[in-house]
Amino acid sequence: MIKNKLFSELKFILIILLYPLSCIMVTQHDYYKAISSANKTLWLLFNKEYEKAYNELHLEAKEKVPFEIFSEMMQMAFCDKMAGNLKKMKFDYYVPVTGEKAIQLYYKIAYNNPSMGNILHLVLLGDAVEGYRVYILDFGNVAKYPPNVKYFNQKKQKIKEDIVIETDTIIITPDSLREGFKFY
Repeated sequence: MIKNKLFSELKFILIILLYPLSCIMVTQHDYYKAISSANKTLWLLFNKEYEKAYNELHLEAKEKVPFEIFSEMMQMAFCDKMAGNLKKMKFDYYVPVTGEKAIQLYYKIAYNNPSMGNILHLVLLGDAVEGYRVYILDFGNVAKYPPNVKYFNQKKQKIKEDIVIETDTIIITPDSLREGFKFY
């Protein structure tokens, strides 16, 4: 009887201790899916298909920024008065946000004027199961980047592949890895 009472008390304590752990959700990230989703949106922007690109954004982003403002901002960013037209974007690195359904991607930007450069910082909301959609597009100054990318004890993550977005094309090398990068 004492054994049963002790066992039930231990069981109760164990349940109390483990209950908070059952509420924690583990988020899995798939950087291939995130990069593919970003590439699709960026390619549409590069080719001035602003309405299609806008439709690819996360719903929360579309709720905050009307299409007209988004279109104007992207036109200004992709054709800087001092830098000229955007020439290419090259994927640089990603930072998963631990425990959140978000991942950050960074691209190096090259304009026609070689003395000008930029960094494009994207925040995508989603995960490996649901997929990703662009939530934030932030053009930054190369002189100020790379920013402090150590968020939530995460360091920037590089990939071995080269991913370059140019007008009318996305170049992924080596060719054997093209299958990993699909438009999701």
